[in-house]
Amino acid sequence: ARDCLRAGSRVSKAWRAASRNGLCWPTLRLSAVRAERWLDHFFSILAPSCLRLQQLTLDFAFENPRLAVAFPGGLAFRSLKRLTLRPRDAEAATLFSEVLESIN
Repeated sequence: ARDCLRAGSRVSKAWRAASRNGLCWPTLRLSAVRAERWLDHFFSILAPSCLRLQQLTLDFAFENPRLAVAFPGGLAFRSLKRLTLRPRDAEAATLFSEVLESIN
């Protein structure tokens, strides 16, 4: 049992490290009704992958319209070939306009 736990721990650490590697994410898609609950996690994957990202799809709305969420500064999409933006409310549209500003 101890060997299984050690092996599982090594695999888990490898998967976690890979999840932060931009090469593992040529395509990202976020579709959510309560986007504010997922954006921190999404941005943690987007930050290391944005330079190599080829396809990005965002389709969401915010549960709390008074919650201000800013797109992280310093992100640049240099390899993006396809972008799909589907804002479901005004707050999402505002955030998506910031995404458009970061495309080179």
